[in-house]
Amino acid sequence: MVTFDWPVFNSRGFLALYSFAGRDVLPTNVAAHADVATLGAYAAQSRALLQGALHIPDACTLIVRSNDRTSVASLQGSLICEGTQSLNIGLLLPKLRALDSHAAELKPENIRAGTAQRQILLALCARIARSEATRVFVLRAGQNEIVLQAHRGYFNILNGATSPIEIAKAIQNAAEDGKEAAYSLGDNSELAVRYTYPISSLLAPNNDKSTHAWDIDVNGDFLSAPITASSEIISGMLHLQEIACELSSSEEISSIEVRRADGTIIGTLRFVS
Repeated sequence: MVTFDWPVFNSRGFLALYSFAGRDVLPTNVAAHADVATLGAYAAQSRALLQGALHIPDACTLIVRSNDRTSVASLQGSLICEGTQSLNIGLLLPKLRALDSHAAELKPENIRAGTAQRQILLALCARIARSEATRVFVLRAGQNEIVLQAHRGYFNILNGATSPIEIAKAIQNAAEDGKEAAYSLGDNSELAVRYTYPISSLLAPNNDKSTHAWDIDVNGDFLSAPITASSEIISGMLHLQEIACELSSSEEISSIEVRRADGTIIGTLRFVS
């Protein structure tokens, strides 16, 4: 049972606290000036995002931010707290950590199609991140041959594509058509002066409904994410990314922070305008 004397309820930025059971989201504590209907829709969105995060190992709490609001959704207590940008989550999180986790209230959705594409992209990102010296990679995806030059997590496109999204799309098409997608080392005779793209740009969503681009930050350092974080974490973050892009059509999400039950950060999705 949630007590109603939490300091966060009287703090600047607090708007409403909701509880959820399955798909039902119910108000528990609402500020007098709060727009209940609008906040209820936001809380339902945060519940859906939390459900989407269940494929991320140890995920327990999400902090969802936009230009004018902050939402904290947690399995601990099955609670969602809605507030403005100034919501004091430092007052809220310790109270949540004292509550039991109710993961059974949500059932994880199936990971979307495109797993083969993700694994190819993650393998390529890992190789680029490991490139202490300049390397050239020749990517063959179906009928496409794309040449990249890489160094320490960054790369340039030498031939075969005009953007990272085009590279990811070529891999996606090959995976969907059941065609081979693989890469090998190429000729390293041409040296790039500077590198344009971080490997995060290869993991931007290919959802035709979305023009969003995201950086994925795991353990505070994206560039090494494919080799310091498990593939389950990255795959789960990508699944959450797709759901966020579908849900944020009416209100852009600026970031989603995923935390464990003890409050440590697992990873962050950050919107890039």
